[in-house]
Amino acid sequence: MLTIYLDSNDFSRLADPRQEAIFGPTLAKLKEIATHPQVAFLFSAAHLSEMAPTGHLYANAAARRADVLVALCKRNALIPYFSILELEANRLVHGGEPLRSADLIAMDGTWFPEVKPFLNPAAWADAFKEALSRSFQEQGLNRRMRRVLNGKLMKHGSPRAAALQELAPLDPAEVMRHFPMREEDARVISLYAAGRATTKEADHALRESLRDPRWMMRWFHQNFEDLGKLGEMIRGPSTILHAKASGLVDKLNRADEIEKVTGRNPLTKALWTELANIALIQGTNSIIKGSYPDARFIDDPARIRRVGRGISTFIGSVVAPMRDSTGHQKRAMATNDVADATHAIYAPYVRFFRADKYMAPVIQRQVKEYGTQVVNRLEDLPGLIESALRQP
Repeated sequence: MLTIYLDSNDFSRLADPRQEAIFGPTLAKLKEIATHPQVAFLFSAAHLSEMAPTGHLYANAAARRADVLVALCKRNALIPYFSILELEANRLVHGGEPLRSADLIAMDGTWFPEVKPFLNPAAWADAFKEALSRSFQEQGLNRRMRRVLNGKLMKHGSPRAAALQELAPLDPAEVMRHFPMREEDARVISLYAAGRATTKEADHALRESLRDPRWMMRWFHQNFEDLGKLGEMIRGPSTILHAKASGLVDKLNRADEIEKVTGRNPLTKALWTELANIALIQGTNSIIKGSYPDARFIDDPARIRRVGRGISTFIGSVVAPMRDSTGHQKRAMATNDVADATHAIYAPYVRFFRADKYMAPVIQRQVKEYGTQVVNRLEDLPGLIESALRQP
């Protein structure tokens, strides 16, 4: 199976009607290739987060991007990048073998982690039922009226399903205000609140909505000012990684102050090589400590690169922009450099990985031993895939 991971900007270019003359033929060819049984385009939580509209003016563009994503990737998703980091940390701690690419692909569109810690509409509906039950019990009714109501509307101290359905049904629109759910899935939560659907069915309904990229773009558009727990789930880990990387850049930039005084930059090529290894070891152990605070310190770079492939690719892809942001011919570290490095966590686990002109050689250096080809021009991708398909 040839697996392909596109850059987030690729979906924008391919979906932009103003660039159809440039990328229209590429999109048509990629759609054709996507029908091949040995090809799978893959999307991720990082894609959806970056593709989401940040205001009402961008809703149509986001919808077009989602259409391209679905046309190419269908329901072929990769598990969240932070889940990959956790799995690699587990194997580094317990002596496991490297992850297989197949372990990270969800053909049913499950790009998200276990959602219950963040989104649990069944528990929310249970709270609705409890509030309704208290409301019945707190009514200022006389004893005879309460007996009549209890007989007709209550069972074991809780409202009967019929009472919930007839007197206070849970409106699907209310569910949709709280959770990123399509209307047909929100109705399942309403049925659950009325005792006519199971917890399993309620959980499945939420997951089916999340697995629909078109719906997710629409929901992001409607709720861009407050993404709530969903925003925390998909953007929180990236924010933490970015903050750590930015802090290290600030420390390294102090080399400029030394250079002004001494006339020489202390960050030589040899020192950068040493710093890269230190960053790999320290960064890996920092990630491990997040899940295994009592784990033994791992100081073997070769083992980290063999087993912690996503971890090492991420760290290496952050260190390179840091290096280039210091010295005489410095390149200011771009705001999307860490985001690109986050996407690169997936690179060791796919055959073709798309990145921009600057990041492509940076990531290629990190993944050369894993058999991944990093492509720096979108227009070159169809030919490279077709060439690989022709190989025996």
